[in-house]
Amino acid sequence: MTRDVSFLLIVVLLGAFALPAVAQPRSESGSTAPSSDVLETQDDADDEEGKDEEEIEPPSELETLLSRARDMFLRLPQRGDARTERLIECEGLFDEIVRGFPDAPEVSHALFYRSDCQRLLKRFELAAAGYEETKTRSFTAAKPKADEDDGDAETDWLITPAKIGLALGECYRGLHEWDRALGTYQAAYKEDLESFERPDCMYWAGICLRELGRFDDAKALWGELQAKYAGTKMANRSQSDSGSLRPPIERLKPLVVEFEEQWASYRKLPFKQKKSGERQVQVVLAKIGDVRCSATEMFLLQKFSAQGGAEKQWFVKPLLSAGGSDAARALLDTLDKVSAAVQREILGGIQRFHMKGNSVAPVAALLNRRSASTTPALEFLGRMGTLNAAKLMVSTVVEVNAKKGVDPATRTLNGTVARMLRQLTDKEAWSYLVEDVLEGARTPVTRRRIVAEALGYARVAGAAEVLEKYLSHKDSALASTCASSLGRLRVQDAVPSLAKQIQKRLRDESFVRAAVEALGRLDPTPAEGVLAVLTANRSVPVRTLAVRALGKIDSPTAKAKVIEALADPAWQVRKSALHACQAFPSVPLVDALVERMKKEDGALLLDIVKLLITFTGVDRGPNPLIWEEYWLVARDTWDAASVAGVSKKRKGSLTFVKKASTKGAESPTYFGVEIISKRVAFIIDVSGSMSGPVKVEKEGGGSDQTTKIELAKNELIGAIKKLRKGTHFNIVRFSTGYSSMAKKLQKLSKKSVKQALQFARGLGAGGGTNIFDSLEFTLEAGQVDTIFLLSDGAPSAGKFTDTTRILEEIARLNATSQVTIHTIAVGFDSELMRRLAEQNDGNYIVVGGR
Repeated sequence: MTRDVSFLLIVVLLGAFALPAVAQPRSESGSTAPSSDVLETQDDADDEEGKDEEEIEPPSELETLLSRARDMFLRLPQRGDARTERLIECEGLFDEIVRGFPDAPEVSHALFYRSDCQRLLKRFELAAAGYEETKTRSFTAAKPKADEDDGDAETDWLITPAKIGLALGECYRGLHEWDRALGTYQAAYKEDLESFERPDCMYWAGICLRELGRFDDAKALWGELQAKYAGTKMANRSQSDSGSLRPPIERLKPLVVEFEEQWASYRKLPFKQKKSGERQVQVVLAKIGDVRCSATEMFLLQKFSAQGGAEKQWFVKPLLSAGGSDAARALLDTLDKVSAAVQREILGGIQRFHMKGNSVAPVAALLNRRSASTTPALEFLGRMGTLNAAKLMVSTVVEVNAKKGVDPATRTLNGTVARMLRQLTDKEAWSYLVEDVLEGARTPVTRRRIVAEALGYARVAGAAEVLEKYLSHKDSALASTCASSLGRLRVQDAVPSLAKQIQKRLRDESFVRAAVEALGRLDPTPAEGVLAVLTANRSVPVRTLAVRALGKIDSPTAKAKVIEALADPAWQVRKSALHACQAFPSVPLVDALVERMKKEDGALLLDIVKLLITFTGVDRGPNPLIWEEYWLVARDTWDAASVAGVSKKRKGSLTFVKKASTKGAESPTYFGVEIISKRVAFIIDVSGSMSGPVKVEKEGGGSDQTTKIELAKNELIGAIKKLRKGTHFNIVRFSTGYSSMAKKLQKLSKKSVKQALQFARGLGAGGGTNIFDSLEFTLEAGQVDTIFLLSDGAPSAGKFTDTTRILEEIARLNATSQVTIHTIAVGFDSELMRRLAEQNDGNYIVVGGR
């Protein structure tokens, strides 16, 4: 079969796929994607339909990010690790908006909800600073439009003075700053008389008055609350809590009696009933922890010391709630004597106010042992944010030699330090990091690199000047890190320095790559000449990045270089050029695209077809001869502006119209996505959760239940059996670690198919979820141009587990690889998987339900 005929059998779709029998994947909205058999040619119908439609501007990058973050935040899991992971994910996304669009009016929403994430994660000082900054902004900016099924989502998303006051008051309560919390609540309920949050503010103001010993004032305020808002949740709560408006020692006595009764009852329970008894004990302990006095602290310390095993950790949070620095010191002194679970409970519960007069020395001893509590210990130090905490974190960094490679444990440790340093707000700490570490002549270079990386995420005065200074440093890795940080900080004034250092260090490929990538984050116009020269560089990654950056420059020279790159020998550079040229449709560009169609096949051919349809407004399929014939007629009358105007009137993404019947075609698909590429890798999650059940819709209606691992295996086996002749492929499985069928892509043959089927049938579930390492391995192995990534959960193992960092690192790796990444989320909607697909030109599929 000829190449042209083969491609005429491909159904070119964007957003709609032919579905396999095993399961019908769902689109982002959760609805079942339609089969390609029901699509009909609709050029004429679409033209008629579009005449009366109101022109719809596509959403901006800021609107898209804000809407995505909003949807994530308003749909948080209720509890457990899933909630924590999603909060960290949301915090990173809101932070990306705050840093990337600092002057946009909508950023007030991102700033407020980033603080909300930090508050829910108990990072009270960071959250309070964010709320205070929100108060200085115009927080009535237009908010994203809610979906029809969002219910009260618009109310939840709205920012009001009382809402800020309520959240800010909680932060001050968490820090035991009762006067500040009271003032915040009072201002909120007195100034915003119609707010939904007013009853909440009145209730919590009463709690603050109680903690300050002003019981009569608290009774009067709660009386007003009950009179004005009778029957509401907070009025009822104040009424039931009215007995707590008395001295702490009077409140403590009956609670101690209740605890002793519950504790005695719990100890007598048979093993199967222990869980329910545990919950009752912990309810009483939470009430005791709310009674803040020395007697409570002494009682809880005694109980903590007397316990062993898992029960010991039940007393940590109540003790920290009731006590101050003395309680924290007592707990820190036990770190070397308790289990890892208790260590994590202690380190996770201590706040900065607990550390007044205390030393971080016990944590230093814990770090020296490199135990399972190393990461919680570093997170504790990051939350403290003091000068001594910063010094201890830096001292933990392990010096590495990039040429010899870095072992996973060291990379994880150093990466955690870098992540924690980003969160520092203490000026003394940052002065030390910049003046003594980054600029310290005798400081080990790995430490200097980590500080330079952290500066790229922190809003530290003078950071840009320091980073720019070290662009010329003799250590390539340090200079490269400084270049990357300048790009992340969007320091436009650094463009001339970046261009100058590129010229000086042309032989230093790692620096040139980092500097050109940084230029791509900025307006690279002043560096146009340097970028134009780099399009002829011998390094494929450098040419790839240079072409992408040139796509941001509106000049004849830049456009000509991008068009020229469409014929580059490396497919990565050609794909980068296809991305870059989207912004400037022109007759010479369409000439080049039509000509290039004759030489491309696979995924790049279809990328060209998508561009031609976008530029011309018509679909002539994947046959270059048909496009050439069309363009000969249309070239002289073609108007890019009019075509762009028509495309804006269409809501949703462009749909490619079927040009030939596919009945009888053996087109390979993977969860409904056609496998167009001939250089493809399948990455499969085999973590323990993949053994769980999943419901999949049947093609004829109804659903079947199977396990996630069986679903993945069956779909993979079906795809392997249908791969086209000439395909090169590999399979990678991951759990806590990862392994692959082969070290590199294998050419399709009877032997390789047999090997692949044996590998697929042997997949079994167990272990953690190491998404990053498996992706990194596949990208760095080279040759592949398309990846299918399947997973059913959030990352829990590997070099990076937080969503923001994974996305950043994959973007960095793939900026030069230009690999398309399709993602399949099994049984849940994953923001990480969604964004991996979006930022890497792939499709995101949700398949199955729990």
